[in-house]
Amino acid sequence: MKIGTTMNAEVQNVTDRMIQNVFTASADSFSEFLGKRVTFESLQNMSAEPVLYHLTRDEPLNLFISELRGDVKGTCFLVIPQRDCLEILKTQLSEEYLENGTLQDALLTKLDVIVTENFISVLKSELGLSTYTYIPKLKRGNKMELFSFLKSEEAHLQIDQRYKAVLKMEEVRVQPFFSWVLEEKAGKK
Repeated sequence: MKIGTTMNAEVQNVTDRMIQNVFTASADSFSEFLGKRVTFESLQNMSAEPVLYHLTRDEPLNLFISELRGDVKGTCFLVIPQRDCLEILKTQLSEEYLENGTLQDALLTKLDVIVTENFISVLKSELGLSTYTYIPKLKRGNKMELFSFLKSEEAHLQIDQRYKAVLKMEEVRVQPFFSWVLEEKAGKK
């Protein structure tokens, strides 16, 4: 079995359900962490769509990159427009700390780690796969800069699947989104 577009229908259904469980668990973890209700608005299997394709404004962005290794290889991209970062941070930090870049980065990195940990947990429970990740990397830039960066990053990947989910937070107008780019399964269980 491998994760990807070459899967049979049964395995594809399991994978789609698993990915939906990941985003549901991630939204629940965000809700708990932020103290606000978070849901995911959409889940798309976007096999050929670039990660930043749907963004319509060329604005400052924060891109968190978490690489998966082990039985499943892939990359999670968490994209948070800078205006959304400030709204998220306002839910957690008092005004005096909003300008502290180190604290901001640590808090936003924690949000990325929550999603990645949920993904790894679901892989283990649903498929019995052993997967791990490293500390996420943070890259900042505008849409065009990050699009070029992602294009070069993805050039060396053997991509099987892309999934994207847009998260919505009640009372806060933000829409960070996640994109999982899954490569072929590295080993068999």
